[in-house]
Amino acid sequence: MWKENGTWYMVLGARVKSPEKTAETDRGEILFYESEDGISWKFLKTLSSPERFGYMWECPDYFALGGKTFLSLCPQGVPAEEFRYQNIYQAGYYTVKGELRGKQTLHNFREWDYGFDFYAPQTFTDENGRRILFGWVGMPDHPYGNPTDQRGWENCLTVPRLLTAEDGVICQNPVPELAELRYRETMIMPRETFCLPDGTGDFEICFLEGTEEQEWKIAFGDAAELSFRDGVLKLSVSDDAGYGRTVRKVRTDRIEFLRILVDTSVLEIYADDGKIVLTTRYYPDYQGERQDLEVHFHCPSAAITGWRIHPRCFF
Repeated sequence: MWKENGTWYMVLGARVKSPEKTAETDRGEILFYESEDGISWKFLKTLSSPERFGYMWECPDYFALGGKTFLSLCPQGVPAEEFRYQNIYQAGYYTVKGELRGKQTLHNFREWDYGFDFYAPQTFTDENGRRILFGWVGMPDHPYGNPTDQRGWENCLTVPRLLTAEDGVICQNPVPELAELRYRETMIMPRETFCLPDGTGDFEICFLEGTEEQEWKIAFGDAAELSFRDGVLKLSVSDDAGYGRTVRKVRTDRIEFLRILVDTSVLEIYADDGKIVLTTRYYPDYQGERQDLEVHFHCPSAAITGWRIHPRCFF
């Protein structure tokens, strides 16, 4: 919901029933409503993709960024591919062409996040005019056997992500304020192990130019591994730590820069200024409490900086 030129607008996700009324034939779309007072609403229009793209769309968000308009949504029922749409449900965005009160078309669906756990993102504008995104670090209707439910909680939110746009591609990065939590900066050698007390830390890895073939890996204890080889960025989670999570892959020519946030049972990985993001839950040696984590780097021709992170409680 937002206000534009004195009028309130609202978008709702919808499932359009087909004559067969099946997940294979129903289709998703977005409903637009308008209101003068934010209380009484009138239907304005629908918006959908030219081709069927899943049986339902939910969690929509509509906003302008970098001179373009975007529609964020979560389509359900999109067939999985090797390098795309790897979760049971997806979360991504379209570029929107046309005027809000006129005819509009959707173009170039892109996924927000290629990890195991990301859904239902929503954005807002802060007091400085920045577009900020929060996402749900979870995945509905997937049989992950997360151990935390035994302690009375399940899933969490991402860190706040600052959104910027370049040529119709949205980049996501942790808001700069999170750097205030860093302490004890350490320069890490390309083949070194770095210990994170309580399993929390922040890393920046800059891969040096001039290497024709790029191949590297980063291991988070025995629980997870991030690697790059033959144009494929791969996140692997072990059986013991994944609780049903296995592998997620993204195709890209090379990686120039990585930012990795590690927070006990969450990894947030930002590649190349946030053009590619992977988020996952994982549970290294889970005992219900924070534990130290050793991060092993095998990154030839890379400059690596690590920080420990001050814990913060917001309640």
